[in-house]
Amino acid sequence: MKISVRLFSCISFAVILMGCAETKYLTREESLKLRNEQIEATTKTYDAVTKEDVLIAVDKLFRLADGDDFQITHTENSIFGKRRWTIYLVLAASMGVDNWIVSAEDEKGLKTVKVTVRVQTSASSITPMMTTAGTNNWSVATLPPIEDSIQGRALYYIFFSRLDYLLGKSTKWLNCDEAEADIKEKKIKGFTDALCNSFNMKDISPIDLQAEK
Repeated sequence: MKISVRLFSCISFAVILMGCAETKYLTREESLKLRNEQIEATTKTYDAVTKEDVLIAVDKLFRLADGDDFQITHTENSIFGKRRWTIYLVLAASMGVDNWIVSAEDEKGLKTVKVTVRVQTSASSITPMMTTAGTNNWSVATLPPIEDSIQGRALYYIFFSRLDYLLGKSTKWLNCDEAEADIKEKKIKGFTDALCNSFNMKDISPIDLQAEK
């Protein structure tokens, strides 16, 4: 996306160091509302598919996004995806890892599969800092990592749109450029770098793969 969560993380570090970060305290009603919205964004139920169908499709989704960098691990009911990333800026660098957990659960008596997804990103920065030893003396500082779950609906909107396609529930594959326009038009909030960024995600379409064959 145009506004990178990776760049945002670097800015966040600077804000924290300057002591300018403000804490907004939510009321119980506001907190519950945000929680319910996030559960809705990260959960979807599918019919006429199996748990295995879902987990195989998620594996393919990760490999299409960036098969070289995603480390994928399977369990009976879940799939874990880990992707490390590094961004080099002019005088600094930001690095981190995105951790995905996607679970598929058969809903008893309903012949449906409930899919839940959780994504957590951990980011840290390396930046030069002036020392007190004299003019033009610099040292390199590694700022402590910040870990957080990715909030908002935007990332999960792309994830479930692509999962819909891979499960045969949709005829449209949402690539990153289309996703950016779609999210902007629908005013969907949240960062999407864990699936779409302008640095090094491959963003391969299954349609393109099929055409190559």
